[in-house]
Amino acid sequence: MKYAAVKSSGRLAQLALPVACLCGVAYFTYHTLSGQYGLLALPVYQHHKAELLTRAEMLARDIRYYENRITLLNPAELDPDIAEELVRRQLGYVKPTDILIPLDE
Repeated sequence: MKYAAVKSSGRLAQLALPVACLCGVAYFTYHTLSGQYGLLALPVYQHHKAELLTRAEMLARDIRYYENRITLLNPAELDPDIAEELVRRQLGYVKPTDILIPLDE
């Protein structure tokens, strides 16, 4: 049995590889520009990063505040102002000179 050589069209075979490569380059170029992590999404991520940095600064400020409060609540050297503030808030104590303003709840 003899096999006949299959002769492909020469022009189509020559164009197949360059067209496939061009399609691949176009695909990756498109996704580089407008994909989820592409260059056009960069401003969105920069805005999100700025929001997160602002939030981190606020949280760091809160942490410093609470660390200071914890230091002031040290039983060995309790700050009298902090102790008075806590007693007034927790037990509802008031001084005779305080002015009370009732709030509707």
